[in-house]
Amino acid sequence: MKTAPFFACLILLSLSACSTKFYSYSGAKVITGTGGASKKVDGIDLWIEGTPPRNFEIVGVIHDHRPGRGISMLLRDGKIAAVAKQQGGDGVLLSFDERETVGSFTSANSYTTGQATAYKTFGGVQAYGSANTSSTAISQTITRRNSKFYVIRYL
Repeated sequence: MKTAPFFACLILLSLSACSTKFYSYSGAKVITGTGGASKKVDGIDLWIEGTPPRNFEIVGVIHDHRPGRGISMLLRDGKIAAVAKQQGGDGVLLSFDERETVGSFTSANSYTTGQATAYKTFGGVQAYGSANTSSTAISQTITRRNSKFYVIRYL
């Protein structure tokens, strides 16, 4: 297939635009959470709302920047969990997650067919014609996702 190399390049390009960085956190005290909503990814609790209903401490912060859709977003939770696990964390707390529109992409196609016929008659020339035109256009916004997570360790 001729499209396979194109899609491989597209996937590599989208993943190369990702940035996930860990920063150590100093001065954390013991925090007692109150509960919320979470999901487990590769053994790490991702707290999307609230905090775990137990004692924990903050050990670091993860800043994540990536394209706002597609494979890049499908891989985000796994990447966040891997970084948290590598730094000794048991979970992460979502601090903020913003979607930024950085542009748009528009693609359009147009197709026209036509036919013309001329007849010579006693009274002059008569012409007949017809044309068919169709077009399509697709516009897609380009977004970036900027997120911040606190890496936590349960006590």
